[in-house]
Formats: sequence, C-alpha cells, structure tokens
Amino acid sequence: MRLRQMFPEYYPPDDAAMQGIWSDGIITFDTSALLKFYEYSPPTREQLFTLLSLLKERLWLAHQAAYEYQKNRVRVLHEQLAKDKGLGVPILGAIRELRTKAKVPPIEQPEFDKAIDEVVAAVQRALTRIQMLDDSFEHQDQIEAFFDLLFGDNVGKPPPAEERKKLLEVDAPQRYKEKKPPGYADDDPKTGIAHYGDVVLWKQLLLHARDQGRPVLLVTEDFKEDWWVQANSLPVAPRAELIREMQEEAHVRFHMYGVMDFFDQVQKVFDKPLGSGVLEELATHEESEDAVGMLLITCPNTGRAHTDGVRDGQPHIP
Repeated sequence: MRLRQMFPEYYPPDDAAMQGIWSDGIITFDTSALLKFYEYSPPTREQLFTLLSLLKERLWLAHQAAYEYQKNRVRVLHEQLAKDKGLGVPILGAIRELRTKAKVPPIEQPEFDKAIDEVVAAVQRALTRIQMLDDSFEHQDQIEAFFDLLFGDNVGKPPPAEERKKLLEVDAPQRYKEKKPPGYADDDPKTGIAHYGDVVLWKQLLLHARDQGRPVLLVTEDFKEDWWVQANSLPVAPRAELIREMQEEAHVRFHMYGVMDFFDQVQKVFDKPLGSGVLEELATHEESEDAVGMLLITCPNTGRAHTDGVRDGQPHIP
C-alpha cells in the first residue's frame, strides 16, 4: 500500500474529492462563520446571500451551531451598531486636522477649502445613510431572517438527554485531556455545553455525515490549532485527526474553509464572480490578517496560498 493510500488524511483532497464535495457534500457553518456576516456591509452581504442561495439544497446547520448563533447574535448585532455609530469621529477628525495643518498657498486656499467641504458633505451623507440602515436593522435582524429562510428545516435536532449528559461529563472532558481535536484550545472559563461546544458540534457533524453518507464541508472563522494544522502560528490545513475521525466514523471526506476562501471558491464553482471589492472586504474582517494568506499551501488556480487542496483544474458542478 502506498503512502497516500495509507495516510490519506495528511494529503489535501484531489480534484475528484473536491468535485464530490461541491456536487454532493453537506455544506455547514459554525457559529463564528455565521456571526461574521454582521461585520460586512449591506452590499457585500447581499452578494454573499445570493451565492449562498445557490447552495440551499446542500446546506445543513448543526443544532449546536444554531444554538450558539441564537445565543450570541443580538449581542454581536448591537456591538456592530455601536461601532457604526462611532465611525464618523475618526474620519471627520482626520479631515479637520488636514484642514488646519495643510500648508496651502493662499491663492489655492479657496479651492482647497471647497474640496474639503465637499469631502465632509460626502462623509456626512454616507454616515447618515449608515445610521438609517442601522436604525432599520436594530428593529429587524435581516441576517437572522435570511438564515431562517436559507436553512429552513435543515437544522439538526438536539441530542437526547442521556447522550448529551455522557458527552459533556465523560467524552468531551476526556478529549480535552488528551488534546484530541477539536475544542481543547478554547481557553475560556466556561463550563458544560458552553465550554465543550466544539466537541458537541463535531459529534453532531459526525452523526449527520454518517446518516447521510455524504462528505462534509465546514465553513469556520475559528483558526485555532484544535481545528487547523499550524505553521508559524498560521492555519494551513484541517487537522489530520479530524479528517481521519470523519472517515472512520462516517466513511466520508471532511474539509474546511474560512469564510473568505469559501466564497472565493463558490464564485468559481458557479461561475458567478463577486463584485469588485467584496473579497477585499472579507479579507479585512478575517480573524487574523495573516490567516488570509494561508502561506504554506498554494493553489495555482488562484495564484495565492489557499486552505483547499484543489489542484490542476477548477472544481465545477457537473
């Protein structure tokens, strides 16, 4: 038996495997990926929502991800609204500083002042528009409404009480003790399901994949070492232990993307290019700017480092 056959979990999926994931795989999001949508501008969200709608038949949401999303979305929404309200202070402050400190010849001062006034007016119009959108958003969470329609009934059920009790009191603590991914890198002081949420999510993914007999693609913004192989503190590939466990328990392939890389691939798979600046905006919101590059695994199709293993041709829907 050759090395790749003996240790497939240490190799990125080939073209056939990626095409199988895109054409028939279960595509799912964890809470970190769902909550990321609250950071994006409305035009960017609309384009991402359009792409997600193309995948509606293959989307599924684990109960744990849905629970954590509902538990945290109102807090994240109001945190983002607060950030929006403070946008104007540094921008207008910088413009005022430019006006007072710029060394402009007297003959050009009127034209300079006019240009500054136009910039200030444009910024104030934009801030007013943002505030109007935020006021509407505060009364109706449009992201939650979209997710509700998008996932529909494709949301997992909570585990039976006895199964949940065993997982939280026996299985999950043992996995953390052995540093068996995922979840052990969470260093928060929480207890119970809040502390072992990643393990609960993972178990639900394993069970659903086994029931469906289909490969799993997880979209996540959790780039810690208990999900990803790390090199120079950067995530470069899904942990081999996760790929192996999915294969052993469900007999299917497992793969992961960050949000930006996921949508970068979706636009190519469906030949639906995202508008100018969308991927750039997603990149600015990555948990780690260095994680955007994924320096050690290079995808020749995109000309940059990538988390996926697509090689020698772009996967497509047959």
